[in-house]
Amino acid sequence: MKKIKKVLYVCSVYKPNIGGVETTIENLTNNLHSLGIEASVLTKKYPFDLNEYERIGKCGVCRFSRPKYEREYLGSIDFLNKYENELKADIIHDIGARRPMPLYALLLARKWKVPCLITFTGGDLPDPKRQETLQVWDEGLGTVPNSIKQFDKLTSFSKSLSNLAKKTLSMSSEIEIVYAGVDLNEIEAAPGANVKEPYFFAARRLDSSKGIDILIKAFSRVKPHIGETKLLIGGSGIEEKPLQKLSKELGLIGKVVFLGKLTQGEVFSYMKSAIAHICPSRAEGGGIVNFEAQAAGCLSIGSNVGGIPEYIINGKTGFLFESENVDGLSRLLLLAIKDKDVVNKIKRNAKKNIEKYSWKEFTNNYIDIYNRLMRKPSGNSLAIWSSLIENMWNKLNNG
Repeated sequence: MKKIKKVLYVCSVYKPNIGGVETTIENLTNNLHSLGIEASVLTKKYPFDLNEYERIGKCGVCRFSRPKYEREYLGSIDFLNKYENELKADIIHDIGARRPMPLYALLLARKWKVPCLITFTGGDLPDPKRQETLQVWDEGLGTVPNSIKQFDKLTSFSKSLSNLAKKTLSMSSEIEIVYAGVDLNEIEAAPGANVKEPYFFAARRLDSSKGIDILIKAFSRVKPHIGETKLLIGGSGIEEKPLQKLSKELGLIGKVVFLGKLTQGEVFSYMKSAIAHICPSRAEGGGIVNFEAQAAGCLSIGSNVGGIPEYIINGKTGFLFESENVDGLSRLLLLAIKDKDVVNKIKRNAKKNIEKYSWKEFTNNYIDIYNRLMRKPSGNSLAIWSSLIENMWNKLNNG
């Protein structure tokens, strides 16, 4: 079996953006580097003023402008040819199904005759509860589904995402579950936040699917019973102003505090000092933030949707409530304050359980998958499904 010397990661956006995919790839590349395996990243240029190429940490990052029209798709092949030496790898791992990245992963894999796999993450597959995902998926119908169906291996952050992928793609293929990891050392080293009053905390993107309005309403109902306790919300998004308006209407000025966009380290610090971290989503593909809260010694409370029940074992490593149920969440907020014995037992169980979800273990799981793929013949040919794909393929091979 050929030894893996380099992995190419393909994703929609990468650092300096911050998110689950970026954190996943950063940790994978760092751990691979410690084992003598190189890595590079192929991604889209966002924000648009980022460099076309730069080194970030242990890997080179190549960014191209997202194509919309056929001439732009063909132009992107010039970019791939230009940076082929930097990108070329023994295996290609696409993390996320956002258009048009799976297409580029497949084209390069077939040109180099190497295996390619994909990991389904939250927000890329069409979820009826998240309108924006339906639009994103529709825009990629010409390139994404046919690409994914030709990948050599499918993996996912949760069973919920796996089921959604099978339904969306009308596939019965096995999708291997690899739960996201957490940086136990970084979380352990983070200092507690310097906040005088006790507080609940939520680190969430501020859009409707994340359910912060549900949390604010639940907090409003328990406010008369919790003294000086505040609700701190970390994150930004299109719902920020409507959520601030809701807080004002409910008489929560000064009690609900919007912290804006936080660094990962700041999120960990706020978690370490919080009464509980709340993930009140209406839809959620995975739920790594719940693992992070548990590693920080913070009570983890989440809704029972998507992958969250796979990241919170109800009554053992945290608590679940029925999505949209404001009363159910209110009861858990009160329990978090008033029933210290139960809460402390939950936090001890969670801290012990989380040890098996380190990024090192996550990387080892994927190295095992990579090695399994490397044992198989990589002679699959590209099944062309449109004139655009044929033109891109010909240009890639004759460039």
